[in-house]
Amino acid sequence: MAHVSNARSNRSGADAWQRPPGAPIDESRLAMLRRVKRMTVEQRIELFEQLSRDAAWARSAKRVR
Repeated sequence: MAHVSNARSNRSGADAWQRPPGAPIDESRLAMLRRVKRMTVEQRIELFEQLSRDAAWARSAKRVR
């Protein structure tokens, strides 16, 4: 079984990540990926922290019926 690190080292940056076959990427996801690609490292870290806080809040929220 090949290790993931070995598989990554054999490919260039653009080809390092490939989506699984049959997993379509819609236009909104592509737009989001393009926006994140233009972000600085600091902006990406802030976005990650914000999404983490949102996820933690959503897990702790009680459902309202």
